[in-house]
Amino acid sequence: VTRDVIKIKSVQGRMLDENLAYVRLSRFGLQTDEDLDEVLQELMAQNPDGLILDLRLNPGGGLDTVVEIADEFLSEGVVLVQKFGDGIEREFESQEGDLAEEIPMVVLIDEGSASASEVLAGAIRDHDRGVLIGHTSFGKGTVQSWEPLSNGGGLRLTISRWLTPDEVWVHEEGLNPDFRIDLPEFDPDQEFEDTQLQAAIDYLLGEPVIESEPAAEES
Repeated sequence: VTRDVIKIKSVQGRMLDENLAYVRLSRFGLQTDEDLDEVLQELMAQNPDGLILDLRLNPGGGLDTVVEIADEFLSEGVVLVQKFGDGIEREFESQEGDLAEEIPMVVLIDEGSASASEVLAGAIRDHDRGVLIGHTSFGKGTVQSWEPLSNGGGLRLTISRWLTPDEVWVHEEGLNPDFRIDLPEFDPDQEFEDTQLQAAIDYLLGEPVIESEPAAEES
């Protein structure tokens, strides 16, 4: 086996059979906003009836990157509010004129959707831009900076907290989905059924979405 560097794009997209666009963001890296724009150009040219944005298991990434990405889906308005310890607040805003600002959309989230993923999903929710389907997100509502040290190491320092446009702090609480949908237990002998993705498809097609029953609490 020959060792090599394998570069995996942080954005993947395709058209589903139901004429719906599906976009998967695996992280918010330095090139993710550019990769997303390229994918959206291709998908929106096919005139989809709706869009599914999959943020499941996305651990987050750069703050500036997620603001650029949110701008693709939101018209003019606040994306998030950053609050510092000294009381100073900074608002990040989106602007009008992007590709996917009006198409009906669903955002898929789960326990692995954290930080920048929650920024994006929270902004879409607060602006009534789309619905959230899946499980409650991770709940990371802080912003860190990286400070290099003289020994070649570094220090990751929490400098502020971020709030959704409605000024909700998700830290240790997460974002609750509009529709809670469980995934089936893994069975190696059965073909995997992505019930969360199917629920998103049903919602965009105007079909009823039946939420999963809450797990019974242990006595």
